[in-house]
Amino acid sequence: MKCITATELVEKEKVSTLTFNEKLKLSWHLGMCVPCRKYKAYSNQVDELLEEAREDKKALTLSQTKKEAIINALKKGWK
Repeated sequence: MKCITATELVEKEKVSTLTFNEKLKLSWHLGMCVPCRKYKAYSNQVDELLEEAREDKKALTLSQTKKEAIINALKKGWK
């Protein structure tokens, strides 16, 4: 499996159920591919930060701390 496919499955898994075959292939790929494991971790971190921002009930605004946390999470993904 190519990394692009693995990252697509990481994101797909957040919004729908993966087939057994997709789960198996993704699990195998993540077991071998450090960059894709990091991608999954950082993607989950960004999702958590965005969810926290939504829960803050501040429509369409983020605190400077949250903005910096998102930026830092994204920067880590590029290293």
